[in-house]
Amino acid sequence: MCGILILLMSQPLSSYVHYVVGTAALVVSLELLYEAIREKSFTRKDDTRLATAIIGLLLGVLIIIKQHNSIPLIAVAWGLSGLAGGVTELTHASYAIAHRERFALKLIHGLIETTLALILIFDPHEAIRDHIFILGLEMLVQAFAAQHEH
Repeated sequence: MCGILILLMSQPLSSYVHYVVGTAALVVSLELLYEAIREKSFTRKDDTRLATAIIGLLLGVLIIIKQHNSIPLIAVAWGLSGLAGGVTELTHASYAIAHRERFALKLIHGLIETTLALILIFDPHEAIRDHIFILGLEMLVQAFAAQHEH
C-alpha cells in the first residue's frame, strides 16, 4: 500500500523530502536513544546504539534546518544505506548459491539495490526524484518477494 502511494506521490514528495526524512530520522533516533539509555548500552564497549542515536538526531535536525540544501546529504546517506543493503543481499545470494538454495530474487534485488545506490551517490540532485519513485517500486517488489518466501 505504501509503495503504491509513493509511486503516485513521488513528484510532490520530492518537494517535502527533507521534512519527511528529517522527521523520520528524529523519530527513529529518539526511539533508539530511549532504548540505549533504558538498556544502559553505554556500559558495553561494543554497543554503538547510543552513538548511532546521537548521529541520527544530529542529521535529522540538520536536514530539517538545511531544507532543500540537504538534498545531497539525504541522497548520499540514502545511497550509502542502499549500497550496504545491496551488498548484504548479494552476500546472502552467494550464500544461497553455495548451499544450493533459492537465490534468484536475492541476487536480482542485490544487483538492483546496489546499482540504484551508486546512481544516487554519483548524481544526488538528479537522482533523488527518480529514487523516490523507485522506492515505491522497491516496496512493491519486496512485498511480492515476501509473499513468495512464505
